Amino acid sequence: MSGFVLRLGPPAMSSSASRVLLDIGLSATATDIRYSWDLSGPAGLALGVAAPGRAPVVGPLPEPVDAPLRAHVELWQGETVVWEGYVRSRERGRGGVITGLACVGYAQSMADGWLRATSPPPALDVPLTSGNVFLLALRQLAPWLSPGVIGDQWQDPTVVHPTGREAFAKMTLSQIADQIRQQGDSLGREIWITCMPGRQVWMRPKAAPLEPRYRVAFDQRVQRWTESEEGMAAEVTVERGTGDAGTLGTTGVNANFGADHGFGPSVLVQAGAIDADAAIALRNAELARRASPRVSATLAASRDPATWLATRHGVPVPYWQPLPGEWVGVAGELLLPIVATSVDASNGTATYELGEPDPWLPKNMNILARDTVARYRAMIAARGGRLRS
Repeated sequence: MSGFVLRLGPPAMSSSASRVLLDIGLSATATDIRYSWDLSGPAGLALGVAAPGRAPVVGPLPEPVDAPLRAHVELWQGETVVWEGYVRSRERGRGGVITGLACVGYAQSMADGWLRATSPPPALDVPLTSGNVFLLALRQLAPWLSPGVIGDQWQDPTVVHPTGREAFAKMTLSQIADQIRQQGDSLGREIWITCMPGRQVWMRPKAAPLEPRYRVAFDQRVQRWTESEEGMAAEVTVERGTGDAGTLGTTGVNANFGADHGFGPSVLVQAGAIDADAAIALRNAELARRASPRVSATLAASRDPATWLATRHGVPVPYWQPLPGEWVGVAGELLLPIVATSVDASNGTATYELGEPDPWLPKNMNILARDTVARYRAMIAARGGRLRS
C-alpha cells in the first residue's frame, strides 16, 4: 500500500520553534511500517526496511535521518494522521547510519513529572472534581498536551475529592489518569483518557452508543471470541485504607444477578488510601464492570476490501482506519468497544481487539503480569494504590 508519509519535527516537550525536520513518502513494500493503538492513544511505531526472512531493521531508511531523541513524529496516510508520538530510541547500522526508529505515543510522556502541589491554587476552592484535578495537573505537568474541546471529547467524571489535589499528590500524570480511569464517573462508568493526534487529551466515559460505528457478521474476520465468568460479581465491597487501618464501605449489589446467571459471588476490592467519595465511585464502576461476562475478541482485516469493517450504513472502511474507543456490533452480540489495534502496513494487515485486551498476546503480557502481582499482593495486605481482586 502506498501513500504513507513520515513527518518529523523537533521535540514538542521543549520550547523549540515548530518546524519540519523531515517530510518523506514511505513505500510500504520497501519500508517496514508497523504501528499500534490502545485506549491511551497511539502506542508504538517501528520504522525500518522490510526484507523477507530477516529482522525488521536491516538497512537504512529511504534517506539518512538525523532524528533527535524525543523528536515529534507523525505518520500520515493520505490526508489522515494515523499515528503520532515521539522518538524513544534509534537504531544505527554500518557507518553510523540510522536504520530504524522506535517511537511511542504521547501518553508515555505523562509519566515525566509528579504532582508536587499539596493544595489547590488560591483561585480555586476545595473540593475539586476528578476532571478539574486532571486538568490542573495536565497544565502543570504536560503543557505540550491540551484537553479536547469539541463535542464530547472532554467529559468531567464529576467524582468529588474533598481534599482537592492532595488526593493525587506524588502521582505522575499517567498515575492520576489511571486512578481516574479505575474510579470511573459518578454514574459508575469506566473512564477512557486518550492522547489523540494533535496532542489533545480526550476524557470520555465507557458508554455503548445506541448504534455502533461498525457492523460485522460472525464470519472469517472474527479470529477469536472468548467469554469468561472470571471477575464477575453479584456484590462488591470496597475497603479503603492501608494495613490494619482499612475501612469497609457499603456493599453494592447487582440486581437479579443470581437469577440471571445461577451463581452470585461477592468480591472485596482493596483500594488503598482513597477518600470515601472515590471509594463509592470505584464500587459503582466495579459493579458495572463485573455485571456481565468478560468478553474478548480479535477481528482481522487485510488489503482486500471484502475483509474491511463496514459502518452501520454499509460503507467499508480501510483496514488502517478503525481506532480504539469505537464500538462494533458483531452479529447479534452485545456491542463491544475496540480496545487496541495493530497495523502492519508492509503486509497490509490489521487486527482489532474488542472488549477486553487479550493478556496472552505477546504485546499484552504486561497485563497478565500486573494482574498476577495484584493478586499476590491482595493475599498479603493493601499497601496503597488499588489492587484488583
